[in-house]
Amino acid sequence: MAKTGTPGTGRQLPGLPLDPVSDEKSRRRARKWWWATGIVVVGLVAWVVVTGGESDRGNEITAPRDFCKAAGRYEKTLERHSVDGKRSPAEYAREIELVEAVVATAPPKVHADAETFLAALREAEQHPNRKVEVDPSVKRAVDNVNRKFAQGCGIYAREGV
Repeated sequence: MAKTGTPGTGRQLPGLPLDPVSDEKSRRRARKWWWATGIVVVGLVAWVVVTGGESDRGNEITAPRDFCKAAGRYEKTLERHSVDGKRSPAEYAREIELVEAVVATAPPKVHADAETFLAALREAEQHPNRKVEVDPSVKRAVDNVNRKFAQGCGIYAREGV
Protein backbone atom coordinates (compact mmCIF):
# COMPACT_ATOMS: atom_id res chain seq x y z
CA MET A 1 0.00 0.00 0.00
CA ALA A 2 1.19 3.44 -0.80
CA LYS A 3 1.35 6.26 1.65
CA THR A 4 -0.57 9.31 0.53
CA GLY A 5 -2.13 12.28 2.21
CA THR A 6 -0.48 15.12 4.03
CA PRO A 7 3.08 14.62 5.21
CA GLY A 8 3.38 13.59 8.80
CA THR A 9 -0.11 12.09 9.18
CA GLY A 10 1.02 8.54 8.65
CA ARG A 11 -2.38 7.61 7.20
CA GLN A 12 -2.53 4.65 4.88
CA LEU A 13 -5.03 5.14 2.06
CA PRO A 14 -6.29 2.08 0.21
CA GLY A 15 -5.49 1.60 -3.44
CA LEU A 16 -2.89 2.97 -5.76
CA PRO A 17 -2.06 6.67 -5.61
CA LEU A 18 -3.70 8.82 -8.30
CA ASP A 19 -1.63 10.62 -10.86
CA PRO A 20 -1.56 14.43 -10.29
CA VAL A 21 -4.08 15.22 -13.08
CA SER A 22 -6.65 12.66 -11.87
CA ASP A 23 -6.07 13.71 -8.28
CA GLU A 24 -6.79 17.36 -9.19
CA LYS A 25 -9.95 16.35 -11.10
CA SER A 26 -11.16 14.30 -8.14
CA ARG A 27 -10.53 17.13 -5.70
CA ARG A 28 -12.31 19.64 -7.97
CA ARG A 29 -15.33 17.32 -8.28
CA ALA A 30 -15.39 16.78 -4.50
CA ARG A 31 -15.23 20.55 -3.92
CA LYS A 32 -18.23 21.09 -6.25
CA TRP A 33 -20.26 18.46 -4.38
CA TRP A 34 -19.38 20.03 -1.02
CA TRP A 35 -20.50 23.46 -2.28
CA ALA A 36 -23.75 22.02 -3.70
CA THR A 37 -24.46 20.19 -0.44
CA GLY A 38 -23.71 23.33 1.56
CA ILE A 39 -26.06 25.43 -0.57
CA VAL A 40 -28.87 22.88 -0.14
CA VAL A 41 -28.35 22.75 3.63
CA VAL A 42 -28.28 26.56 3.92
CA GLY A 43 -31.47 26.73 1.82
CA LEU A 44 -33.25 24.20 4.05
CA VAL A 45 -32.17 26.00 7.21
CA ALA A 46 -33.38 29.32 5.79
CA TRP A 47 -36.75 27.74 4.84
CA VAL A 48 -37.19 26.30 8.35
CA VAL A 49 -36.28 29.64 9.96
CA VAL A 50 -38.69 31.59 7.75
CA THR A 51 -41.66 29.20 7.79
CA GLY A 52 -41.11 27.29 11.01
CA GLY A 53 -40.98 24.13 8.90
CA GLU A 54 -44.67 24.28 8.08
CA SER A 55 -46.62 25.36 5.07
CA ASP A 56 -49.27 27.98 5.82
CA ARG A 57 -51.40 27.27 2.79
CA GLY A 58 -54.22 25.99 5.02
CA ASN A 59 -54.25 29.17 7.07
CA GLU A 60 -54.67 31.68 4.28
CA ILE A 61 -57.59 34.07 4.56
CA THR A 62 -59.95 33.17 1.72
CA ALA A 63 -63.26 34.48 3.08
CA PRO A 64 -64.40 38.09 2.63
CA ARG A 65 -62.94 40.43 5.23
CA ASP A 66 -66.38 41.73 6.29
CA PHE A 67 -67.59 38.18 6.88
CA CYS A 68 -64.53 37.45 9.01
CA LYS A 69 -65.10 40.58 11.10
CA ALA A 70 -68.82 39.90 11.57
CA ALA A 71 -68.28 36.24 12.47
CA GLY A 72 -65.44 37.20 14.82
CA ARG A 73 -67.69 39.68 16.67
CA TYR A 74 -70.38 37.02 16.96
CA GLU A 75 -67.91 34.50 18.35
CA LYS A 76 -66.61 37.00 20.94
CA THR A 77 -70.22 37.60 22.04
CA LEU A 78 -70.82 33.85 22.37
CA GLU A 79 -67.81 33.55 24.67
CA ARG A 80 -69.47 35.99 27.07
CA HIS A 81 -72.80 34.14 27.26
CA SER A 82 -73.82 32.41 30.41
CA VAL A 83 -72.77 28.80 30.81
CA ASP A 84 -76.28 27.50 31.49
CA GLY A 85 -77.45 28.60 28.02
CA LYS A 86 -80.27 30.84 29.29
CA ARG A 87 -80.39 34.20 27.59
CA SER A 88 -82.25 37.38 28.29
CA PRO A 89 -84.33 39.05 25.55
CA ALA A 90 -81.59 41.68 25.20
CA GLU A 91 -78.99 38.97 24.66
CA TYR A 92 -81.16 37.36 21.99
CA ALA A 93 -81.62 40.71 20.26
CA ARG A 94 -77.86 41.36 20.28
CA GLU A 95 -77.11 37.84 19.01
CA ILE A 96 -79.65 38.18 16.19
CA GLU A 97 -78.17 41.53 15.24
CA LEU A 98 -74.72 39.98 15.00
CA VAL A 99 -75.95 36.98 12.99
CA GLU A 100 -77.74 39.36 10.60
CA ALA A 101 -74.35 40.96 9.94
CA VAL A 102 -72.89 37.51 9.31
CA VAL A 103 -75.74 36.72 6.85
CA ALA A 104 -75.27 40.04 5.06
CA THR A 105 -71.56 39.40 4.50
CA ALA A 106 -71.57 35.60 4.11
CA PRO A 107 -69.86 34.16 1.03
CA PRO A 108 -72.25 32.58 -1.48
CA LYS A 109 -71.21 29.05 -0.45
CA VAL A 110 -72.55 29.46 3.11
CA HIS A 111 -75.13 32.21 2.64
CA ALA A 112 -78.10 29.80 2.74
CA ASP A 113 -76.66 28.11 5.84
CA ALA A 114 -76.25 31.48 7.56
CA GLU A 115 -79.90 32.30 6.78
CA THR A 116 -80.99 28.94 8.23
CA PHE A 117 -78.99 29.75 11.36
CA LEU A 118 -80.65 33.18 11.64
CA ALA A 119 -84.14 31.71 11.22
CA ALA A 120 -83.50 29.16 13.98
CA LEU A 121 -82.19 31.89 16.26
CA ARG A 122 -85.28 34.03 15.68
CA GLU A 123 -87.50 31.06 16.48
CA ALA A 124 -85.60 30.48 19.71
CA GLU A 125 -86.03 34.16 20.60
CA GLN A 126 -89.81 33.94 20.18
CA HIS A 127 -90.00 30.96 22.55
CA PRO A 128 -87.42 31.73 25.27
CA ASN A 129 -89.02 29.49 27.93
CA ARG A 130 -89.54 26.52 25.63
CA LYS A 131 -86.74 24.13 24.87
CA VAL A 132 -86.21 24.33 21.14
CA GLU A 133 -85.25 21.05 19.53
CA VAL A 134 -82.31 21.56 17.21
CA ASP A 135 -83.06 20.16 13.79
CA PRO A 136 -80.10 18.24 12.31
CA SER A 137 -80.26 20.43 9.19
CA VAL A 138 -79.92 23.55 11.39
CA LYS A 139 -76.96 22.00 13.22
CA ARG A 140 -75.35 21.16 9.88
CA ALA A 141 -75.92 24.74 8.68
CA VAL A 142 -74.36 26.21 11.83
CA ASP A 143 -71.41 23.83 11.50
CA ASN A 144 -70.89 24.90 7.87
CA VAL A 145 -70.86 28.60 8.79
CA ASN A 146 -68.46 27.93 11.69
CA ARG A 147 -66.19 25.85 9.45
CA LYS A 148 -66.08 28.60 6.81
CA PHE A 149 -65.23 31.12 9.52
CA ALA A 150 -62.50 28.96 11.05
CA GLN A 151 -60.90 27.85 7.79
CA GLY A 152 -61.54 30.88 5.59
CA CYS A 153 -60.59 33.55 8.10
CA GLY A 154 -57.24 32.12 9.20
CA ILE A 155 -58.38 31.33 12.75
CA TYR A 156 -55.93 28.46 13.13
CA ALA A 157 -53.03 30.72 12.16
CA ARG A 158 -53.99 33.27 14.83
CA GLU A 159 -54.47 30.80 17.70
CA GLY A 160 -50.77 30.22 18.23
CA VAL A 161 -49.90 33.92 18.05
